Amino acid sequence: MHSIAHVGAAFSDWKSKDKGKQAVLDSAAKAERNTQMLMTDSKDEDGTYRYEELIKDWYLEGSQAHKCRTAYAKGVRDTELELWGHTRFYAPKVSVYDGGRKARLEYCADHDLMEARHGTKEYPLAKAGTYPRHRTHLVKDENWGKDVRPPEDKAGREWKTVRETMTPDGCDKR
Repeated sequence: MHSIAHVGAAFSDWKSKDKGKQAVLDSAAKAERNTQMLMTDSKDEDGTYRYEELIKDWYLEGSQAHKCRTAYAKGVRDTELELWGHTRFYAPKVSVYDGGRKARLEYCADHDLMEARHGTKEYPLAKAGTYPRHRTHLVKDENWGKDVRPPEDKAGREWKTVRETMTPDGCDKR
């Protein structure tokens, strides 16, 4: 059996006047949206799920983040879990360094509106009143400019996440 999801995401205040920082914010937001897309009921024409291919677009293959997201997507796919709700991501802090080849991004998440059901049991995905802080490390994708996809398919793919950590109660609600 596979999961069913009715989820959405909002990225409050994810804007920067700095083009380099905005590219990092765009890539990270698309990676989060992609993770939520992995929980939907979409399949390729041959009936298979594309999560491994989709994860390669946003997470550097072989990295901690790639392994974690692949295991997560497989786990979600292999359960009879139904997810619904909305996550709000806010308060991003970006730094770009190493000559513009690496970046760090911290941001907060409000999962209070996300719930899950397994069989007849319903439960929240986050402890009420907790707002996790996510910390990600990204690298510029060296193959990004060589990608033959149309520009609209490449948008936001300039950066790939290599490491992610999360502090369960690291943010205040806004």
